[in-house]
Amino acid sequence: MNEDSSLTRRFSRFISGPEEVLLENKIFNTAAFTFAVVTVVIAVVTLNHTHQGTLYLPLALAPVVFSIFFYNARFREHFRSTSYFFIIFSLAFFDYLWFIVVAFNPAVDLLFLLILTLGLTILPVKQHLLFTCICVLNILLLNWLAHLFPHWIYSYDDSTTFIQYLKAHVLLISCIILIALVIAYFKRAYEKERMGSSLQNRQLSNINQALQHRNEHLEGLARMVSHNLRSPIAGMKMLLNLYERMETPDQKEDIVQNLNEGAFQLFDMVEDLSAIMLDYKELNKEKEPIELREVAETVLTQLSGQIRSTKAEIELDFREYQDVIYSKTYLESIFLNLISNALKYRSPDRKPKIKVRSYLDKGKVMISICDNGLGLDLSQHREQLFKMYKTFHRDSGADSKGIGLFITKNQVEMMGGKITVESQPDVGTTFYVELYRV
Repeated sequence: MNEDSSLTRRFSRFISGPEEVLLENKIFNTAAFTFAVVTVVIAVVTLNHTHQGTLYLPLALAPVVFSIFFYNARFREHFRSTSYFFIIFSLAFFDYLWFIVVAFNPAVDLLFLLILTLGLTILPVKQHLLFTCICVLNILLLNWLAHLFPHWIYSYDDSTTFIQYLKAHVLLISCIILIALVIAYFKRAYEKERMGSSLQNRQLSNINQALQHRNEHLEGLARMVSHNLRSPIAGMKMLLNLYERMETPDQKEDIVQNLNEGAFQLFDMVEDLSAIMLDYKELNKEKEPIELREVAETVLTQLSGQIRSTKAEIELDFREYQDVIYSKTYLESIFLNLISNALKYRSPDRKPKIKVRSYLDKGKVMISICDNGLGLDLSQHREQLFKMYKTFHRDSGADSKGIGLFITKNQVEMMGGKITVESQPDVGTTFYVELYRV
């Protein structure tokens, strides 16, 4: 019994496709296979009961065509394009049978309703109205042709009028409309549920990616903390050993002064590390809908003093993408660090111009921050640009500790995004921030 059920499952999977295939794809694969088998039966039965030579080629061709549809959809995964050809050919095959097997044959009408149901199941909801109209027009056209050219039908009652033909198919047309409405309702609910599930899967994927980045950054941070704290602590330990050996007050005072400077440096370093650790704590907070312009204007208010003193022109362009779902604290920090960098490393030869823009690029929500400042030679500095305590343009007089870009890169990557840069010396710099995929 178990072997029989196992064989049945394997055969079913062979026909419909693997588990990850969408439901409508499975239905289409099964339908194409079934139509291929059924048309073989129809061809054999019909050809055994009639000697009409004109029937041989179409009835022999139908199983071959449906088999090709099945192969393309099931094994080559050309589902969408094959499904359109399948529907067109199925309607044409129905029209052909309609004239052969007598227009009023219930079996032919049932076949048409089956084709309609399959078409509505396979097609997206937005195409249901068009397909339903085509099916209704198809029935009306067949009735009109049957009335005008009765000799096309192999069995025809001369007393039958067009109105009688039409009345005979009112029930069929009513069934078409009813089936279309019912399937559209359930298909719309199914597509909505699938979109929700897909969105949830993408969100889970983004969360997993963010957690992976977070773990990688924590490991890197642990190594960096160990490396950065070891040197000043070792230096202070050596100074304390020297202090014990010093004999004169002047020598001891020099060592105390050095110890004092080392302690302040160590305190600054701990402050910087605390700021970085706050970022990891912020990741636990939920994302929220944010208006990009509102966040950017908040940051510009914070930088208003620098903007006025430098007479900088700042352009905000969020027309292409206005709202995001993100950590508000992170987004403010990203804007603050990148815009303040553009102000800090401005060129003394021209008025600072900064453009902040949002846009969608191949499904990715992007923010670009472009300036006309000092720029960088990325062939020399690209690898060091986002490292901690790495500063550039020291001769510019800018006060920088070299942790802003390090923090920004961490924030972007912990949210599952990416940051890249383009820059030319004495031309300017553009940072591209990928927030997430939609």
